[in-house]
Amino acid sequence: MSPASTDRILQRLEREGQQALAEYLPRQRWFGAKGKTITGVQISDFAALPSTITPAVLTIIRVDFNDRSSRKYVLPLIMWSNGATSQGTISDALFTFTESQEVIQIADATAETDACLKLVDGIRERRSWAGQHGIFRGVPTTLADSVLSPPLTQVARLSGEQSNTSILFDRRVILKLIRSVDEGVNPDREILEFLTTHTSYRSVPALIGSIEYEASPDASATDPRVATIGLLQIFIANEGDGWADALRHVKTLLADCSSSRGQTEDERRYWVQQHSKQNIGAMHRLGELTAELHWALMSGTNDAAFRPEPITERDVAAWRSNMTTHIHSLFSQLRTLSSARQANLHLNADQLASLETSCLNALDDLKVLLASPVMKIRVHGDYHLGQILKTGDAFTILDFEGEPARTLDERRAKQCALKDVAGMRRSFHYAGHATRRELHAEKSSDAELTDIWTRLVSEAFWEGYTGVAKPGEAPFLPPTLDEATKVLQIFELDKTVYEIGYELNHRPDWLRIPLEGLQRMFRRKA
Repeated sequence: MSPASTDRILQRLEREGQQALAEYLPRQRWFGAKGKTITGVQISDFAALPSTITPAVLTIIRVDFNDRSSRKYVLPLIMWSNGATSQGTISDALFTFTESQEVIQIADATAETDACLKLVDGIRERRSWAGQHGIFRGVPTTLADSVLSPPLTQVARLSGEQSNTSILFDRRVILKLIRSVDEGVNPDREILEFLTTHTSYRSVPALIGSIEYEASPDASATDPRVATIGLLQIFIANEGDGWADALRHVKTLLADCSSSRGQTEDERRYWVQQHSKQNIGAMHRLGELTAELHWALMSGTNDAAFRPEPITERDVAAWRSNMTTHIHSLFSQLRTLSSARQANLHLNADQLASLETSCLNALDDLKVLLASPVMKIRVHGDYHLGQILKTGDAFTILDFEGEPARTLDERRAKQCALKDVAGMRRSFHYAGHATRRELHAEKSSDAELTDIWTRLVSEAFWEGYTGVAKPGEAPFLPPTLDEATKVLQIFELDKTVYEIGYELNHRPDWLRIPLEGLQRMFRRKA
């Protein structure tokens, strides 16, 4: 198809395919606004990928919603006529129409081998694809030539992605197509490039290159509006992520310890410790790896984006203010639950008031960060077991994008390193409860075993972390273990409050998990 034909087909998609797009987009795992009603879809820009067997375009679409908000997404498209592409028939066409007795179909280009290969070629060869209102660019790192030789041939689109689409090439490299378009420095690209090229830290996938989109500047714009829409990384052969591995282990724990639970708490702790010795050791190593990551991230003293900075009174005041707002908002939501729902959660008005007061009072310990100089650094920002790949006896850390609901500036902000530690420890708690939920393991003895496992792996992770990042030596921690533990508990509290709010609004059946965790925090302190 000629460029004029491509332009005409996209115009027809935009004009006549609104309903098809409004039905197609919410079915995609990467579409992040499933709770909103689509009121319109416009093609903001597109550029043809040259020399593809089946015509392909990189497209930026703008989706408008009923609340007057809008969001831009990357939607690479292929278009073909009379039922087949170079790869054969593709069943999931998002739009089909007839023109001059030809049946023309349009589908997501990540289903087509040749189009995917052309994206990687564009990175390796530093190509530019001119759009109507901007430009798409392939940007290689210094590793690209060696890693991408010989040329790639096999393509497999991976399942199970959320906000991104991952495409595997020859089991050598993986392209993460970032569907949601955010103008500004992408923290995943920024951190991977920094770790790959400026440090010796190698427990992350090396960055091979990226695809950037630069929109034509507005008259009022002072800087180019650049968005990262693709990241090409080394593929790490693995045995699955840390979340799946934890669930497998807890399942075997509950099965294998069914006849050897012991009579006393000490006996049960011994049995769990013996059964989970290898798993506990692995979490100790993960703690060490996390501390090494934080040391690496604070080593960029020549780069303002990575240079450590002292935590100030302003930082602590802002963190406390945000945490206070989250606590008030959450408890306001909990109070609106029906009496029956509150009773089911073992809550009443007095308990809610007491728990809210305890949460607010706990924030006083943030002042520990001001008692002596503590540095804020770049962190992972969304650290949990699902972000870890198990690679034999080692681990690889993925996805430095930060919490997806936050802005790029918020995700790039320097933080207290203990935010990452808290996120991982909360993930252990979730893994134990999620396993029991999946197995319908309701007995109190099952709960006790998973609680013991959670404590053991959490302690091991913290011991591994503080063994490498020692309080008093690591500039990003308070000077004593007791002070570091106090601050860690505050970030665990904040994470738990976030989890309760999330489950309340998205997975009400899971609400007991973080709520029980929050209640236990204060029973432990009593």
